[in-house]
Amino acid sequence: MTGAAMVAGCTASDASPSPTPTSTTASSPEPSPSPTPSEPTVAKPARPAEMDRTDEVGAAAAAEYFLSMYAYVMQTGDFAEWDAMTTDACVFCQAVRTDATEILADGREYAGGEIALSNVEVGDFDDLLRAYPVKASMTLSESVEKGSDGALLARTEASRGTVVVEVIRHPDRWAVLAVVGDEA
Repeated sequence: MTGAAMVAGCTASDASPSPTPTSTTASSPEPSPSPTPSEPTVAKPARPAEMDRTDEVGAAAAAEYFLSMYAYVMQTGDFAEWDAMTTDACVFCQAVRTDATEILADGREYAGGEIALSNVEVGDFDDLLRAYPVKASMTLSESVEKGSDGALLARTEASRGTVVVEVIRHPDRWAVLAVVGDEA
């Protein structure tokens, strides 16, 4: 399982300092706010309009959209779109869901892990699988996983590789049969 690190920077405020109160009465310190869960470091990807197409353009858009959801799913556990595009045959899809579920159930955090595709090529329609193979160069950003106490549990360096996403068109949507890459 891989994790991702959230890196935050601090900057000094440009505002001028506020005056110090001159009251002589003792006051109790204000309660500190209780910790809140970290916000995802990645926004929910927007579904591309090209996914409405049933041809090679739609297949490429479906593959790119599905992999763009990886970091979002790992950070939030929001599986609505992921599950809508997953088939029972997709081992990668099921493994990601299992990993994300375990991370969140244990109170751990995942950050980073964004996937970007380039040089996307759609192969010929496979009559046997009834699917399009979508091959692309893939970049996976660094990721970290932290325990519920904030301790670093795992760090995965950024990497590049090649990926093939087998996408099938159902009457009303695209689904993923398999994701195979040369990147572990």
